[in-house]
Amino acid sequence: MNNRNIYLLIYLFLNPSEQIEVSLNLFKNFHFPQNGLIYIDSFLNNINIKTKYYVMILSVILAVFMVNNFTSFSTELLSGSKIGAGYSYGFDNHYADLSSISVLETCCPKDLVGSGGSHQIGLNFGFKVSESGFVNLGISYINRNSALSANENILLNFDSVPLNGIFRHDLSLEFQSYLFSISYNQDLIGTFGIESGIDFEFHFKNTIQYSESLTSPEDRGFFPDTGTRKRNFVQGSYSDLKPMNINFHLKFSKEYPLNIDYLWTANPFIGLRYTLSGINSVQNWNLWSIEIGVRITRNKII
Repeated sequence: MNNRNIYLLIYLFLNPSEQIEVSLNLFKNFHFPQNGLIYIDSFLNNINIKTKYYVMILSVILAVFMVNNFTSFSTELLSGSKIGAGYSYGFDNHYADLSSISVLETCCPKDLVGSGGSHQIGLNFGFKVSESGFVNLGISYINRNSALSANENILLNFDSVPLNGIFRHDLSLEFQSYLFSISYNQDLIGTFGIESGIDFEFHFKNTIQYSESLTSPEDRGFFPDTGTRKRNFVQGSYSDLKPMNINFHLKFSKEYPLNIDYLWTANPFIGLRYTLSGINSVQNWNLWSIEIGVRITRNKII
C-alpha cells in the first residue's frame, strides 16, 4: 500500500462524514453475480441478489446513523470512550464459479467449493453514543488460507481401450489484507451485546497454486496430453484478486471484568462475516466466514 493510500485512510478515520460518501461511491460500483444465487453452505443457502441489495441498504442506513451520532458527541460522551486489542480465527467458506483464471486459462469447471482458515489481529476504538451503545472504528491485519476443489469426468485411453476417469481440480489461495471497519455495538441484556457494521478489506499480497490430478481409476490411466497422472501445476500471484473487498459483519459478544473497577474487560465473541462484493474482479467468487475470538478492552481513555 503506497503512502497516498495510507494518507487517505487516515483522513477518512479523522473525518467520519467523508466515510459515508466513499461508501456510497463504492456501493455504486458493485458487480454482483449474474446468476443471482450465492452458495452459503447449509444455513445460508439460496440467498439471491435482491437480498444483497437489502443488506447493502441496511449497511448504508447503519453508517448514516453512526455518523449522525458521531458528529453530535459531547465531552461527557467522549469520556466513555474505550480502546481494545483482539484476535479472532475465522472458519472461511468459499464458492467460486470460474471458467478461467489469469494464471491458467484451462481452469476451471463451475462450482468450485472449498474452505480454509483466517487469522486476524487488530485494534478497536469505541465511542459512547448512548447509555448502552458504542460506535466502533477498527483496524486489523488478516491472513487467509483457502483450498477449493472440483471433480470433472474425462475419457482416458489405457492399452488402446477407452476408460472413463475422473480428475480433480485443486486450487489454493493465500492472501494478506489490512481491514478497516466501522460498526455499531448495542448492549442487549446486561453486558451481552450485538455488533454490526461494514469492513473495507485491502489486499496487499497473495499466492495461488493450481493443479489437476487423476483420482479415478486409482491404479491405472493417465492424461492423454501429458502421459502423467498430474498436470498443469501453476504457482504465482493471482492478478484477478480485487484490491479491495467490502464486507458485512455481525457479532455477538459478552463482557467479563478483569479487575474490580471494570477498567479492563475481556470480550469473547462469535460472529459472521460476508463479502458483499466478491473477491474476484473477473468472475464470481464469494467468501463468508464464521469467526470466534476475544478482545481485551480498556474501558476508559480520557
